[in-house]
Amino acid sequence: MVRLFSKNADSFQPEIAKIIADNTWESPFFTEAPPSVMSQETKTTLVFRAKLALWVVWALERDKDYWQTQCALRLYNFSEVFDWEPLRLELNQLGVPLAAISFKEYYSPRDYTPGAMNVEAYIKWAESSDSLRMVFSGLDWTDEGMTWVQERWKKKFAKGA
Repeated sequence: MVRLFSKNADSFQPEIAKIIADNTWESPFFTEAPPSVMSQETKTTLVFRAKLALWVVWALERDKDYWQTQCALRLYNFSEVFDWEPLRLELNQLGVPLAAISFKEYYSPRDYTPGAMNVEAYIKWAESSDSLRMVFSGLDWTDEGMTWVQERWKKKFAKGA
């Protein structure tokens, strides 16, 4: 019902849309919902994962060719990657490995250059099963919903797709 309404929302007069919304909130789905037993720890974890999931989706929508060029232009200090340092830091706090969001130092294979985000590498990481595992870590992977998510993920990133 919600999907149907959202797809056709522009075709409803505001008064009708309000009636539909009010009736939806009064439906048993909402009025008879079980009480929440969410702890502060669970809430924090869900917020953390939701933020990461949104940034993964953001990466999946980026233009790979554009970011490949921007990453190459970094060497000439003429690139947009320097503007994305705050996101690099946030992604690292969300658990994204530095190797997936940073440029490697030329003189040390273990160190990463601060001040610029490797968006090209982040796009590749976002497409990997590592990002899927990180977003859904700790959940029951045998659940029917998770099986569906995994199948969709594999189809989206199958070779040649």
